Amino acid sequence: MKRTILALVLLGTPALLSQNAIAADPAPATVKMNEVRQEIQGFGASGAFRQAAKIMYFPEPQRSEVMDTLFSPTKGAGLSIIRNIIGDSVLTLKRDVQMAGNCGTIEPEEGKWDWSADADQVWLMQEAKKRGCTTFISAAWSSPAWMKTNNSVINGGNLKKDKYRAYAEYLAEYVNGYKKHHDLDI
Repeated sequence: MKRTILALVLLGTPALLSQNAIAADPAPATVKMNEVRQEIQGFGASGAFRQAAKIMYFPEPQRSEVMDTLFSPTKGAGLSIIRNIIGDSVLTLKRDVQMAGNCGTIEPEEGKWDWSADADQVWLMQEAKKRGCTTFISAAWSSPAWMKTNNSVINGGNLKKDKYRAYAEYLAEYVNGYKKHHDLDI
């Protein structure tokens, strides 16, 4: 199982390189170990777009093996960062709903909060945290549909001008709520 997952990750890497980027006669490189140019804070994975649900619904013991392979510093890669999506709507693509069930937002309508709406991402972060993961990042791809001009998280639309403050408060509540309800620091 571990070899399969690692193979899938490694097999995907060459697709990122174009043939033009690989020189026929590469220039020599000099590594200066005492010269710091960039500091790497960690390596990670994403649970966004219901990727977390794919792992969460795995049967045991395979599910624990996958999590150990990804996040355990002694049994696996020791990934230390998870990036998630800040849920943006109860209404998502039909295939996502069929695959993962609830694909919602923490605030499906103004003033109504649902802290179980993205249970798969919360599960992924909590399980990774148990294995030593220390950094949790969440990205907003859209404001909730009720805040947008087209009342949808897809097909364009913009944040309504009268919802700028509400959206800022939504994002702050997301961070604060994850700490309060799930003991996770975003």
